[in-house]
Amino acid sequence: MQVLLTIGVYIIRNRQILTINSIIMRTNKIITSMLITLFISTMAFTVNAQEMNKRRGARMQKQECVEKGMRHMGIPDLTDQQKEDIKKLRLEYIKKMTPLKNELNENRAKHKTLMTSEKADMGAINKNIDEFTSIKNKMMKLKAKHKQSVRKLLTEEQRIMFDSRAGKMHKKRGRGGMNHPSCSHPKMRHRR
Repeated sequence: MQVLLTIGVYIIRNRQILTINSIIMRTNKIITSMLITLFISTMAFTVNAQEMNKRRGARMQKQECVEKGMRHMGIPDLTDQQKEDIKKLRLEYIKKMTPLKNELNENRAKHKTLMTSEKADMGAINKNIDEFTSIKNKMMKLKAKHKQSVRKLLTEEQRIMFDSRAGKMHKKRGRGGMNHPSCSHPKMRHRR
């Protein structure tokens, strides 16, 4: 009987040991998963904070450039009169360009709707594409006219700098953005 009691106590103790071991293993798993979750959350928060800082920096840099009046400058030795004339041309250009940009965005939305409809109407799609190219044509002509108007105000040396920087700045910033090297900021490209 004593032997059976000893074996019974051993079995009970063994079950307790097994129960304690399983509790410890479960606790370790829970702690490990919590640590992994905490690590992933921290990494996601850090990446998000870095992105927000980049955006904030770009906005601040853009604001500084606007405040300094450096938009579309990048031209050496501008006189006060030239700056004033360029500013007037720029405002006139923006007034004419804004409705075209809005129209282009509406066209893009319509194009997306036409392209994703159940039964695509190729006639409507082609008409929309024609409208798109017509708007882009107007925008390109307006931009060319604006650049030529600015060039007329410049001296020969200023024109050379204006012409040489225009192509380089366009490649650096994609479409849109500031023309001055210290005023470059990322802009999303609009694609069809």
